[in-house]
Amino acid sequence: MKINVVNLKDGEHNFDFKEKLENFKYEGITLPSDIEVSAVLYKSAGQITVKADIYGKYILTCDRCVEDYETEFDIPFFMIYKFENDEELLKENEDDTIKFVSPKTVFINLDEEVAEHIILAVPMKHAPEEKNDVCVLCGKNMKELFKREEPEEEKENPVWEKLKSLKINK
Repeated sequence: MKINVVNLKDGEHNFDFKEKLENFKYEGITLPSDIEVSAVLYKSAGQITVKADIYGKYILTCDRCVEDYETEFDIPFFMIYKFENDEELLKENEDDTIKFVSPKTVFINLDEEVAEHIILAVPMKHAPEEKNDVCVLCGKNMKELFKREEPEEEKENPVWEKLKSLKINK
């Protein structure tokens, strides 16, 4: 997803991409189809601001039944590309939403930032939707699956009887 920024005039520009992320590799996540990025780019003399939405599908493995399932994502994306000549500043930036680039930059490639946003948006709990406490993927009843059995009353261990006799009465 490269955008040629040299030929753009100052102001607002819209871009739509639909493509596969070629270098996307992350354990436990598969992107089965192209992702769509709808971006609005604002160019000014000192910076370029990109606001976008990332749409697509994940294939995740369910944490409950260990079956693969597909789920959609819609992720907001925001990035500022500031033009900077200082080489040290180009390397030392720690802000995730600001990236310093050389004023001589011809293309802005969104692939790396889009991949990072996709990875960060993966839900912690990999579980498909439930309807009436029943998993839509495997059909298992979640109340039954996670039902806790009441512990039996503990019987007193005979080992303790000898210790009780050693107790000093006051």
